[in-house]
Amino acid sequence: MLELGSELVIYGEALFALKSMPFKPRKPYFRMYCYERDLWIDRGKGIDESMLAKSYMGVTYQSNWEYWTDHYLYQKSLPSRVAKTLRRNIDYVPWRLQSCRSTSSSFDLQCSRFKNYFTIMNDKRWLLIAPAFNCDGQAASQTLTDKFPYLEAAGIELCVIGGMSGRRHARIPHEQIWSWSPSGLRYEYRYVIRNRHGRGFRYKLQTIPISILLSPFILVERIITGLSSHWSWAPAAAFKAWRLSRKKSFDVIYSSGGPISAHLAGWLIYQCTGIPWIAEIHDPIVATARTQPTSPGGRWSRQKYLEHLLEKLVCRDARIAWWFTKAALDAARSRHPQLGERGFYVLPGVMPPEVLEQHVYGEGLNIGHFGKISGTRSLYEFLLGLNVWLERNPEARKVIQLHIYGGGIDDRAKQAADQLCLWSVIVCHGRLERDPVTRESGRTQVTRKMQQCDALLLLHGNDPGCAEYIPSKIYEYFWARRPILALTHMNPQLDELVERFGGITPKDKTPQGISDSLDVIWNKWKSKTLEPSDAPPIGVDVAVSTILQHIFSPDVAHRANL
Repeated sequence: MLELGSELVIYGEALFALKSMPFKPRKPYFRMYCYERDLWIDRGKGIDESMLAKSYMGVTYQSNWEYWTDHYLYQKSLPSRVAKTLRRNIDYVPWRLQSCRSTSSSFDLQCSRFKNYFTIMNDKRWLLIAPAFNCDGQAASQTLTDKFPYLEAAGIELCVIGGMSGRRHARIPHEQIWSWSPSGLRYEYRYVIRNRHGRGFRYKLQTIPISILLSPFILVERIITGLSSHWSWAPAAAFKAWRLSRKKSFDVIYSSGGPISAHLAGWLIYQCTGIPWIAEIHDPIVATARTQPTSPGGRWSRQKYLEHLLEKLVCRDARIAWWFTKAALDAARSRHPQLGERGFYVLPGVMPPEVLEQHVYGEGLNIGHFGKISGTRSLYEFLLGLNVWLERNPEARKVIQLHIYGGGIDDRAKQAADQLCLWSVIVCHGRLERDPVTRESGRTQVTRKMQQCDALLLLHGNDPGCAEYIPSKIYEYFWARRPILALTHMNPQLDELVERFGGITPKDKTPQGISDSLDVIWNKWKSKTLEPSDAPPIGVDVAVSTILQHIFSPDVAHRANL
């Protein structure tokens, strides 16, 4: 049974169910404090009359609390009044201690029944929680920074709590905090030194001693917690957010990221302050293929247990939450039906590139891969297919080149390149960092290189979690306006996107299937007809419009000119 505040709630639920008359529900015109503890809770959250004036016409208080204002009518003796005052203050202490937590009042409980119908009103000051914020080249950062112009156009004031891996934002209030664990400190310290001095001798000189110094503490941490290195960023961010909330008021907590520490921090802040929390999940918190225990004892590791628990908390407590693929949303909703319509998915897209260059066919066929390569996202299968294709077209060995940006190739692919003698067609450029001379960001340089390639290679990976994951790099590929050769894995939504933009997905990832796809690219390149479709690329504007329409009323989203 639902705990209902009054019979009016029953009438409202009946109107929703029976639809006997059309109406739009809204919050009360007056904020009414029936119990003094409700007032204490709001004051503890920093909600005063100046804030209430933004959403209400007035405030009503229960006059019976303030018996001291009418002592001339009060018949109790002085000891009785003193005892009552003492009891009142004693009762006040635990509520004051809990004021930093989200303790629902009767009004909040009633509103929670309608949170699928009510929109957040006047929620224009957002606190963004993002560990990888403003980190050049990080997809988790680009997804956020691309949204900022549209959010600001909608009148939203942003304040950011980020990690030390990024650079401090020049315009938006940006607090950078360190993790509290030894492993987190080592990880972030490396980023800080790399941002200052690059990856040369000074980087090694400063990071190696710190790594040696922290090693025993990291070993103890691994034994005690068994969690990934970034777990301790969450309590550090929550503590910082709690301190900020004491100085200024925030209307929404917005956690965004691939690292689960972002959403763990968002939940902790929600518990400490009671501020509505929204979550943007880049990668699935729990991959469907890993929902079953894999340890010999049939139990999850502590890291997997935390991931399952956090997904449950997101689906239960977040005001709204959105994923970047339909499969990830469906999987989370199947595990946690209470998510309901509060969950949705968007295609994040990217901003239009800062540089636009006309593609020019050169003397050779240049295929470019951009992004990280690893054991689960290996170049091995493509190299096998490339070798089969070169055996069929030996004359192409002199004109084709595979350019690798973003790091080296994985060990398995290195062995294949050695055995098949493919190093003559592979060029590894490494990671493109900010240019100190031209001051071009790594992202701008990557965009230019993409547009110069004849075709782009996308490696999806071979992990079962790929069914719920779309690499964010593909949206940059769409804006580069070059054909895409995509080796996908168990993801029909990604296959449909690639085909919509004129890309090629091999029927199977066998060497023969990849060789046939290379034949198509080769023949079009020779005839200079290697062009993508005319479909408009996916921008950030559509994603932001969808998010705002779930948070605000539709007319607010239109104010952003989306």
